[in-house]
Amino acid sequence: MNQVNKLQTLNIVCPQCGNKQLRTAQWLTEHQLIECHCGTSTHTSDLEQLANQAVNELD
Repeated sequence: MNQVNKLQTLNIVCPQCGNKQLRTAQWLTEHQLIECHCGTSTHTSDLEQLANQAVNELD
C-alpha cells in the first residue's frame, strides 16, 4: 500500500456481507478498525489485506 497516493479512494469489502465502503488510503492508515452496517468489525491486521485486495481491483 506504500505506493498508493494517500488520497486514493479504495473499496473495502466486508468479509461477512460483502458490503463495500469507500475509504482513502490515509484513512486506513489512521484507523485501527472499520465497522460495517452488518455489525462486523475488521481490525487493522485484516485491513491491510482488504486494502491490498482493493488496490488489485484498481489494475
